[in-house]
Amino acid sequence: MIGIVAAALATGIATKLVDIIERSERPTVRGAAILLGAVYGALIAYVISVSADVAPLWLGVAFGVILAGKTDTPQHVAGLIALALALLVLEVPAFSLPLTAIFALVAVADEKLSDLVHRWRMRGLLPKLMALRPTVEICALGVSLATGSWIVFAAILAFDIGYVGMSVFER
Repeated sequence: MIGIVAAALATGIATKLVDIIERSERPTVRGAAILLGAVYGALIAYVISVSADVAPLWLGVAFGVILAGKTDTPQHVAGLIALALALLVLEVPAFSLPLTAIFALVAVADEKLSDLVHRWRMRGLLPKLMALRPTVEICALGVSLATGSWIVFAAILAFDIGYVGMSVFER
């Protein structure tokens, strides 16, 4: 369990660093983000390979961001390629396809709601809440409550701690 949480935390950190670096105007730094994308893809694959409980969360979110069209930079494409290649090599346990589909749909909704908040330039509590993109977390909490598998919620929480924690490095 500690390995899964640590990998989820590292994935959150690497993902946020990719987001920060891809906005950089220095091409050499942006190239490094491709490597970081590959790192977070491999970390996601590791978690999928060691936890049938967390696999639907990670795979669902990966499918969700693809379906929402959010893999629009070489850095994030590198993450998805690394994820796919690593899954070809690693042993993947049997996992719940219905939960994977639910997480994918929730991830798409998360992205689309965030886009709406930005597009409509909404103010108040709702945009602040949607900036945290809570729908995947709420779904993971529901899955953990329903199944008793708290590693699902712990994994997304660790990812978020890493991702949000790296925000201090944004300008």
